[in-house]
Amino acid sequence: MSNIKNNPTIGITTSLDKEQLFLRKNYIECIQKAGGTAILLTPKSNIAYILSIIDGLLLSGGDDIHPKYFGQELHPKATLVPAERDNFEIELCNNAIKSNIPILGICRGMQVLNVACRGNLQQHIEGHMQSQERTSAPFRIEINNMLSGILNKKSLMINSLHHQAVGALGCNLCVDAYAADGIIEAIHHTKKHFVLGLQWHPEDLANTDPTQQKIFDKFINAAVV
Repeated sequence: MSNIKNNPTIGITTSLDKEQLFLRKNYIECIQKAGGTAILLTPKSNIAYILSIIDGLLLSGGDDIHPKYFGQELHPKATLVPAERDNFEIELCNNAIKSNIPILGICRGMQVLNVACRGNLQQHIEGHMQSQERTSAPFRIEINNMLSGILNKKSLMINSLHHQAVGALGCNLCVDAYAADGIIEAIHHTKKHFVLGLQWHPEDLANTDPTQQKIFDKFINAAVV
């Protein structure tokens, strides 16, 4: 009997705003288009149970991680999420890595991945808070890595919607792409089948750019077995 799943279940983390949970629908649409089934994860979810039912984990975007998780003082321009989201996502990410569950981290999600692997962040950079739907920033893809294998490109125009970025890399993480100014735009875990972090928002571009949808297709393909 085959162990391949027709519709792998992808858990997607959600943002908190006081008493509300929210997630932009583009994440869900990209997962569904790639053949996955999305479920939304709240910070009060039981992590052991989540890991028992999901085939992949998507760490979504949002505001800033508290710098206490990487040993820095709080920057005055930081916009923090509720502490329970930080605690939940970092623990969830660590346990998903240990369980060899495919992970796709987008924007804040890439930063969560780096912090979970004991890296740190640049808490404020200028010039990267630009556009959600438009491609406005070029970046260079390093050769012979996970992202270059997915996209089969050496460069790509992307959107840019962040003011924090990966600083020192976490354990077993490697850079896949750099922005023109040297900011890290993509990372992957060198010891796992599929753990990829992206600083931009491919879910906002995938509807009109098939190259961006390839990322979700590959993620779902990694989660089907």
